Amino acid sequence: MEETIESMICPLCGAIYDMDEYSPRITKCNHSFCLSCLSNMEDLSCPVCGLENGMLETNANIKMLDNIAILNRQLEFEDEEFIEQNVEKLLQSLCSSCQQNSPPRICKECAEQSGTIIKQTKDQQRVVTDYTAQKLSNFPFFCDECANKTHGNHETVTISKINNLFDFLQYELVREYLTHEKTIVDMYSTYSFKYRDVLKQNKIRIECGDGIDETFGRYDKELVKAYKESRKELEELRMRESKLILRQMKLHEESIKLHIIDLEVKLKQTEDENQRIEIKDSLKRLKKIEQEFIDFALECSFVQLTERDIEEIDNEIIVRMEALEAEYKKGLFVEIELEKNSKFYKFQAIRKAINALTKIAQEYNNNCFEVADEEVGPLEERKKQLKIIALAMENTEAQKDTIDSAKYEFAIYQFTKLKKFYEIENLDECWECDKSNMDATEITVKIVFLGLMHATFFPTTPGADVENLVYESFLKLGLGVDDESYFRLFLIRNNENSIVEIGIRYYLKVKNTNEILQEKYKTEGFVFLKHREVASNKYIPLMDVLNLKNGWLNDEKCTVEYGVQVESILGYDGIWKFNFYDELFDCKQKQNMISFGKKINSNYKSILHSHKQVLIHNCPHYSGSTTESHVLIPDDVVLSDLEACLQIAHGVKEVSWLLELPEVAQSQHLTNASHFIEEQLIWKEYNNEKRILLAIQHNLSRFLAVLLKSVTPEYILEIIREYECILSLEIKKMIVAKVLYGRY
Repeated sequence: MEETIESMICPLCGAIYDMDEYSPRITKCNHSFCLSCLSNMEDLSCPVCGLENGMLETNANIKMLDNIAILNRQLEFEDEEFIEQNVEKLLQSLCSSCQQNSPPRICKECAEQSGTIIKQTKDQQRVVTDYTAQKLSNFPFFCDECANKTHGNHETVTISKINNLFDFLQYELVREYLTHEKTIVDMYSTYSFKYRDVLKQNKIRIECGDGIDETFGRYDKELVKAYKESRKELEELRMRESKLILRQMKLHEESIKLHIIDLEVKLKQTEDENQRIEIKDSLKRLKKIEQEFIDFALECSFVQLTERDIEEIDNEIIVRMEALEAEYKKGLFVEIELEKNSKFYKFQAIRKAINALTKIAQEYNNNCFEVADEEVGPLEERKKQLKIIALAMENTEAQKDTIDSAKYEFAIYQFTKLKKFYEIENLDECWECDKSNMDATEITVKIVFLGLMHATFFPTTPGADVENLVYESFLKLGLGVDDESYFRLFLIRNNENSIVEIGIRYYLKVKNTNEILQEKYKTEGFVFLKHREVASNKYIPLMDVLNLKNGWLNDEKCTVEYGVQVESILGYDGIWKFNFYDELFDCKQKQNMISFGKKINSNYKSILHSHKQVLIHNCPHYSGSTTESHVLIPDDVVLSDLEACLQIAHGVKEVSWLLELPEVAQSQHLTNASHFIEEQLIWKEYNNEKRILLAIQHNLSRFLAVLLKSVTPEYILEIIREYECILSLEIKKMIVAKVLYGRY
C-alpha cells in the first residue's frame, strides 16, 4: 500500500510550509498548519476536525521539515525561474475541447472527485491545498464557452485566480520526488547532502579547538591537561571520520563520471525527443552533484587526504570485509555451497551490519535528544557559581590586611575547595559529553566503513556486475523454523517495491549423506514472486534435522544447494520483460527454445535464448525450426537491439528507442515486432522528411503513407530518381498515386 504523503500546503492560507514564518506545526489531532496562521487564531478548536482545544499545544512537524529540505534540494537542480516558467505554462494552457487560446478554467467539482482540493480562504482567495491523483497540469482545462457547455452545472475556476499556484507547484515537485522510483541521481544527491552536513559539522568542531574557555582556564592544571588529552582523542577520531567520508566521496565521484559518460553516449544515440529530455535532465543533475563533491573536497582544508591515506583506507576496507564476512559465517546454522568468487556472503554480511548499526544509531540519537536539555542547565549554573566564587576570592584577597589571618586562610580554603568541587563537576560533565560524542563518532565511522565496503565490492556503475544487481534488487536466501517443529529454506523477493514481481524457476536442497532423504525433501518449481512472497522447500521435521544420525548436520552445520533461473521481471513501469540471457532449464533437450548467437573463431556461441513456442506463434518463419534451433546473428547486429525486438516479439509492448529496430526485426524475421515498431513510429509522430528513406529501406508502407501526407510530389520524384533500385512494388504504387493524384 502506498504511503500517504501529507500536503505541504497550509489548509488555512494556502502557503507552502518553510523553515521560517510558515513553519509547519502539528496538533495533537495530527493536523498541520503554518506558524503564521496559528499565531493569528482566536478559536482553539481544530479547523479540520473540530477537536476542542486541539490548537492549544502544537509541535514542529519533523516529517514536514524533512520534505522542506527535499524541496530546497530539488530546487537547487533547477533554473532560478523554473517554478515561474511552469506557472506561465499553466496560464497559457489551451482549451482541451476546442484548442482555443483563452484564459483556461478548471472544473472545481471534477478536480475534487480526483482528489485535488480547491477552496476559498477567509480573505476570499482561491487556493489549491492538496491532490492525491494527478498533477494540476494534467487536468483538462476549458475556455468559458466550453466550460458552460460541458460543465454547466459545476463551478469552474479560472487558473489565474488561484492565488497559490507558485507554492502549489513547489509542492508538486516534492510529491513527484517522493512517489517516483528512486534513480541513480537521487541516490548520489542523498549522499552529497549527507556528506556536506557531516563535513561542515566536523569542520566547525575541529576548528573550535579544545573548548577550554576563560573559566576553564583557571581550573586545576592537571584536570585541564587530562581533559585536553581526552578532547584530542575525539578530534583525531573526527579527523579520521572526515578522511573516510572524503574517500567515499571520491569513489562515488568516480562512479558519477562513468554514469555521465554513459548518458552522453546514450544522448548521441537517442533520437526520441522525450527520452533526450530525460537524459539531459539526468546529465545536468549528475554534473551538479559531481561539482558539489569537488567543491566539498576543496572546502575541507582542515583535512588532507593523501595518496598514502587512500592506500591505507583501501587496505583496511579489504581487511574489515574479510573479518565481517567471517564473523557472519560463524553465526550460520546453514552454510551454502557457492562458486569460488561469489560475493553472496559479503552482501549479506554488509546488510546485516548496516541494519544493526542503523538501529543502534537511532536509539543513541533518541537518548541524546532526551538528555540534551537536562544537561545544559546545570553546566551553565555551575559556570555562574564559579564566577561568583572567583569574585569572592578576589574580594577576600583585597581585604587580607584588614581581617584575621586565621579567618582569611579558612575563607580561602573553603573557596578553593568549593571551586575545585565545581571544576571537577564541570570537567566530569564535559568528559561525559566528549565520551558520548566519541561513541557517536565511532558508530558513524563504522557506518562509513560499511558504505566504503559496499561501494568497493558492489559499485553502482553502468557496467556493474549483474550479480550485484541481483543482490540489490531481486532475491535473497533465508531459512526458518515454523511452529518450532519444521525447518525450511526459502527464497524471498528482496526489492521492497510492491509493483516489482519476478518469475523464477528454482530448486532448493539441503545436503544429506543419505541421498534418499536428500531427494525426498528437494524442491523444484516455477513461481511468480510477488511482494513479500516466498518460494520454499518441503518442510523437514526440526528434530530430524537436529538428530545427527539422520545425516543433515555435518560439523554442526547444514549445507544448502540451490539454483535460480530468473525468467521474467515485472518492472517499475508495470510491464513484464523476459530474460533471454540464460538457457532454459530443459536446455539439454532444447525443446522449447531458439538460440540466437554468433560464431567466434569457428565455434558457435549462444547469446540469447528465446521461447520457441511464443516465437513460432508470432513469427511463422520459425515454425520449421528443428529441435536443435540456432539462429546466426550477423556481426553488425547490436545485441541490445535484438533483445528489444525479442521482447516485442514475446508480447512486451514497450520500448524506448525505435529507429534502429526495423532493420534488426526484419533481418531476424520477427514479424509481429516489425508490425509493432511500425505502428509506434506512426503513433509517436516520427513524421518528418528524414524518415522517408527509413520507411523505403525497410518497406514500412503504412509509415510511409503517413509521411507522404506532408511532402510535395516534386520531393517524391527526387526520391524515385535516387532510390529506384531499392523500391518495392508496393512502395512504387504508393508513390505513383501520390505524384499523379495527390493521394494514395
